[in-house]
Parts: sequence; structure tokens; C-alpha cells
Amino acid sequence: MLVKAEPERESSPEEYFCCVNRCHEVLPSRQDLENHCANEHKEQITSNSLLSKVLTGFSCPLCKRSFSNQSMLESHIRTQTKRNYICCNCGNKYATRESLMSHEKRHAVRSVTFSCEICDARFREKRTLNIHIRRDHEKILPEACPSCEKRFVTTGELRMHIKLKHLKHPWKCTTCQSAFATKQLLQKHTKTHTDERPFECKYCPKTYRHAPDLKRHEMVIHLGEKPFRCELCPASFVRNRDLQLHMTVHTGKKFYTCSICSFSTNNSKKLSIHYQEEHL
Repeated sequence: MLVKAEPERESSPEEYFCCVNRCHEVLPSRQDLENHCANEHKEQITSNSLLSKVLTGFSCPLCKRSFSNQSMLESHIRTQTKRNYICCNCGNKYATRESLMSHEKRHAVRSVTFSCEICDARFREKRTLNIHIRRDHEKILPEACPSCEKRFVTTGELRMHIKLKHLKHPWKCTTCQSAFATKQLLQKHTKTHTDERPFECKYCPKTYRHAPDLKRHEMVIHLGEKPFRCELCPASFVRNRDLQLHMTVHTGKKFYTCSICSFSTNNSKKLSIHYQEEHL
């Protein structure tokens, strides 16, 4: 007598990976994964939920991150249980070879830089150089903000813009009433309430609260490096945003324009003051 064999049941995954960006926590069960996300990433999940409502995409049920189509969402969900590429330096696991290779570059000593052939700006990664070329020289900005007219090269830049400009800020300062969109911005702000200035210049006694301020000081004062150059005059700048601000001298176009009258300015606070004084 023949007995029909029962189909093999799929075994449960032995590891569950947190799918929140930049978290590498590995959990033994789905329930542990859900508890981890609820306890450790509450603010990020809340922020992702708000972004999902704005972007109206396909949303991950665990981390609430939104995607533009069902295929990308399914690929993201698979990373919660399938990560077969292991970093030999730190042991972190990744779902694709490309993700692993991108991660491993951070372990290497990055002495090589990529230079822009148009303005000589230098970058540590070729991807960043390509974004710079598309944004600053080719003006290719495919990602549009649904709440305002600003456009961006990547979805990452668009997400950060929406988070900073259009969503509620959950990270609140305990010393003053300020609130911020990210934990990093809150930490940076908190230093303004102390006298701590841990970043010291290698060339003079100057000290700074933040590493980017020190870097700009050394580039301008001691090294004379200003990689962002104006195409219409000899002016050059340390930061791209300073170049963009300078370009308004040539174009006459302002960053911020009143929606009621013809007032325009390059300072968002001045626009707010104008609106309160003239139109409220």
C-alpha cells in the first residue's frame, strides 16, 4: 500500500534582521524582532509612517518605510530573514553582494578621491560625485517634493527634505523649547548649551563645537581650499550652499518668495517675519 508523503514544511528562519536603516541587530524570533523595533526605533517608525502618508507608496508593516512599487517592498521585506553576505571585518550580514561591497569600502583607508572635471570638487565616493554632477551641473532632479516645488537627485535627499521641512519634529531639547527632526540634529543642538569645544585646529589654537566647522576653518584659513567655483566670476566657496547663495547675485532669483506679494529673500526667517508683519 502506497502512502502519500507529506510535503516538507518550510523551516522557520533562525535569524531575523532589523530592517530599520543602519541597524544591524539580529533577533532569534519574529516576535523579538517586532519588540526590538517597537522599543528601539519608535521615533524612526513614527517618522516613516508620516513619510508614507506624504509619499503614498507601498509601506513595510514593520518599519513603515515606503517604497515606490510592490517589487521593491517585497525585496525589502526579504532582508528581514535572508542575508547571505557577511562582512569579514565586522560580521554584519547583507542581503546583496552590492550592499556588502558598499559597506566594506567603509573599512578601507579611503585615500583615493574622485574629482569633478567641471569644477574640481573632490569626493570620497564615486556615487557622491555622480550625484554632485547631476544636481549641480546637469540639473537633473527627478525626485519632486509633493508639498513644495523643491526637487532632488535621490529619494534619500527627498526623504530627508520632507522630514526636516514638512513633518513634526519628535526630538525635543530638555533645556529649551527647540525640537528637531532627527536625533543627530538634537545632539548637535545640545552642544550649544555647553562650553564644550572638543575639535581643535591642527594649525592654530582655535577650537570648535562641531567637526564640520573645524574642517571649514582649516580649508579656508590654513589650506586655501575652496572647491566650489562660480562659473560666471572668479569667486569660490568651501560649501556648495554658499555657491548657490552667491549665484543669486548673478541670476537675481531668490530662494524664498512670498505667495501673497512680490517679496523675496534668501533667508527663510526673513520670509516668516515678512509674512507675520505684512499678512497676518
